[in-house]
Amino acid sequence: MVTLPSDSELPDAPPSAAIEPAPEPDPQSAPEAPTAPPMPVVVSFWILIASAALRMLVVVITVVNWTNVVNELLKQPRPANTSITQATSAIHSYLIANLVLDFVFAGLYVLFAFLMRRGRNWARLTITAIVALFAVLGVLNGSDLFTLVSVLIELVAVGLLYLRSSKAYFTAMRAHYRLRR
Repeated sequence: MVTLPSDSELPDAPPSAAIEPAPEPDPQSAPEAPTAPPMPVVVSFWILIASAALRMLVVVITVVNWTNVVNELLKQPRPANTSITQATSAIHSYLIANLVLDFVFAGLYVLFAFLMRRGRNWARLTITAIVALFAVLGVLNGSDLFTLVSVLIELVAVGLLYLRSSKAYFTAMRAHYRLRR
């Protein structure tokens, strides 16, 4: 038969002063965020800002030269049984869609570039996805030299965001933002 020990046979509990709760992290002693982003992040930021400015320049040039652009596109072969009016309408729709997309993505580049420079890793990942998408579409679309050069420059900007110093910056900023919550 098994017998249980009585209370007097159990060892004494340690004094209450010996049991201390784990100290809570002090926000004042939290690791400081880096004071400035490393040079690769800064260079990437400016490349993305310049890329957004070039996209806006393309929008302005296209709008200013609208008639010439439409006339140049009308010189290209068109599908059978397509009238000039139908082709012109399709070209206008195509140009408007491209201008709106250029305008929107220029704004997104600027927004995400500023957030990325502040150390937001999700902005870095978003910029990477957008640039990769444009690179794939540019290659598949057989884009002109200007588009291919701009995509190549944007890929350089993204590559800079994955250098060792850049990764360390984003990691430190992520820890800093988590502790601030």
